Amino acid sequence: MGYSIGYIDAADAAQSCRKALEASFNRAEVYIIAAENTCETKDNRDLLAQYYPSTKIVKSTLSPKETLLSIDKAKEELGFKPEWTWEERLKALN
Repeated sequence: MGYSIGYIDAADAAQSCRKALEASFNRAEVYIIAAENTCETKDNRDLLAQYYPSTKIVKSTLSPKETLLSIDKAKEELGFKPEWTWEERLKALN
């Protein structure tokens, strides 16, 4: 079984669209939009070792559940800030 590199809550996806539409620049850009964490039970380093053993971990501060997708550009240029994790969404639904 494979694993999920990233996910996004619908509210955060909508936020990213709104921020892109409100951006002050007038050019096409590509952004990675994702939650700040993963939805995996395994540690990131274990997943990388299992599925991508030749991958070098560049970021020494990589936390066990931090997204493996770089959302920094969206944060810096759009002001995107994911507000929901899958855990928070489950709590809100209960």
